[in-house]
Amino acid sequence: MVYCTTGSDLNKIGELYKEWTGKSFKLKSPLVNSFFGVAKMEGGNEIVGVAQLIVIDDPFWRRRWGLVENVYVKEGYRKQGIAKALMKFIETQALGVGCDFIKLTSGYDKVVGHKLWRSLEYTEGLAFKRQFKA
Repeated sequence: MVYCTTGSDLNKIGELYKEWTGKSFKLKSPLVNSFFGVAKMEGGNEIVGVAQLIVIDDPFWRRRWGLVENVYVKEGYRKQGIAKALMKFIETQALGVGCDFIKLTSGYDKVVGHKLWRSLEYTEGLAFKRQFKA
C-alpha cells in the first residue's frame, strides 16, 4: 500500500533513512513543496519504502517540475514492485500539482535503479527525466 505520508510518519521515515545511510535524520513537518510517498505492507505499520518529491517553481522558465530524491526500499522487501509503486505514486502527485516533468539523479554504480528508471520510461542524460507536458 502506497500513500502520501502524514506528519506522524516522519520519525519512521527518519529511522528508515538511518538504516539506509547510517546517519540520523530528524524530519520536521510541514515540509514546504515536498511530498513523501510511503510504502507499507498490507495490514502492517512498518514503513518498508519511501520516495520524496520536491516541487520546484521555476520563474525563469515559467514552469513547475519535480525533483525525485531518496527513493529507498528496505532489504527483504525488494523485487516486489514496491519501488515501481512508489514512483507511480510520485508521478501521480507531480501531475496533480501541475509539474511539466520530473527528474532524478542516480549514482553511476546504481545499476538496479537505472534499470527501474528505464523501465518506467525515464530518458537518460545527465539525469533521468520523465516528461509529462511539452
